[in-house]
Amino acid sequence: MNSPQTEPHAAVLPPRAHFRPAQLALWIPLCLVHGGATAWLAFGIQKRFAPLGLFPILLGLAMGITLAGLMRLVHVAGRSTIVAGTVVAVTVAVFGQHYFSYQEQRQEAERQAAQFRMAARAHPDIVRGAPPVPANGAFEFLRWQAIRGRPITGTIVARGGWAWASWALDGGLVLLAALLVVIPAARQPYCDRCRTWYSTVRRGAVSLDAAAAVATELGFTAPEEALSAVFRVVQCQGGCGVVGFEICWEMPKVAPNVKRFWISSEQRSRLEELLHPESAAPSENTKRVTKH
Repeated sequence: MNSPQTEPHAAVLPPRAHFRPAQLALWIPLCLVHGGATAWLAFGIQKRFAPLGLFPILLGLAMGITLAGLMRLVHVAGRSTIVAGTVVAVTVAVFGQHYFSYQEQRQEAERQAAQFRMAARAHPDIVRGAPPVPANGAFEFLRWQAIRGRPITGTIVARGGWAWASWALDGGLVLLAALLVVIPAARQPYCDRCRTWYSTVRRGAVSLDAAAAVATELGFTAPEEALSAVFRVVQCQGGCGVVGFEICWEMPKVAPNVKRFWISSEQRSRLEELLHPESAAPSENTKRVTKH
């Protein structure tokens, strides 16, 4: 329930999530681990599939989806906290790919140096020169890579500052794509009392007559041409009182007609009676027992 509408029977909105240092202390380490794992996976994937421009966008979207799921799993809220963790995760993921490339280059250089020394000992009169030397750290490796150049197309190679700019652009695309997923997810309803995200607790189809009765109770008129209706109830895990209610009518040849409200627990009980009148009405046997 993204944007609750203002209706005659609307209840007070859920309390907004406040900044909590404990949540930040939990979220940042999780994002560090997430970024490291993403870097390792991306390093392996980009050897086989890494279209220029598209790969960082896909990587960012994947990070955004997994970070959004992680924040709901551990019930971390607060937009500043979530965005800060996302920036940390993306930074680690982007730099981590270069770091794993550096480690691969260093291991390859050490292997070649060992082979060179063996050949030099076996054939000192033939082998000349010096063994390859690995970069002295990830930043020196990046500097060397920038000097060698980064292939952009078949004929264009970015060197020096252009290589650094291309890497920065990739990082920016990853961050932008991740935020496009994370920020809307951070706007979802959250209860600051029990500190849990709202989730769907009940949903299902309902008769058009019952849906019309619900519409009247909430102060609007149900569409007459509707084909069917479904409802959804969202609530925090603690059941703190404010409940999200959504009712949707399937319309012929047009988009569904959706109404969203924030209601109280008492209003939810009343709507449940309207949605399922057969469960609220006493059975014939119960009536007879009551009479006797």
